[in-house]
Amino acid sequence: MDPILIASNLIIALQQVVSRHNNPFNPTVLSITAFNGGTTTNIIPNEVKLKGTFRAMDEDWRFKAHELIRRTSEGIVNGMGGELDLHIDVGYPSVYNHEGLHTEARKHAIVFAGNDNVLETEMRMGAEDFGYYSQKFRDASIAWV
Repeated sequence: MDPILIASNLIIALQQVVSRHNNPFNPTVLSITAFNGGTTTNIIPNEVKLKGTFRAMDEDWRFKAHELIRRTSEGIVNGMGGELDLHIDVGYPSVYNHEGLHTEARKHAIVFAGNDNVLETEMRMGAEDFGYYSQKFRDASIAWV
């Protein structure tokens, strides 16, 4: 059994979780960002540790992808004779900005700070505490006075 070969195959297979199972118009990132195994050129290591990040803007897809990552990882690693210890940190939910609330807040910000000081930014894949709050209000009806 060669953990380097298994891990290499796993990385390639994990890239297909996004490219083959996700709607291409649904922003998603899956990246393996650390590959650690072995210390010399003539000894096959006993283990390899991979680390990475997965981010998605859709909460249903995020949890479906977690399951696909788990099944893909188990299938590749076990199928090639290895053992797997997988931890998926659920992390922060995506930030959802209610369109009506955004429009109303923008109007007030312009009155307060001036039009030149209120900027729009592109969609970002960052994570922050506000994601927890925005999930609570995603489906709430908001009435404007």
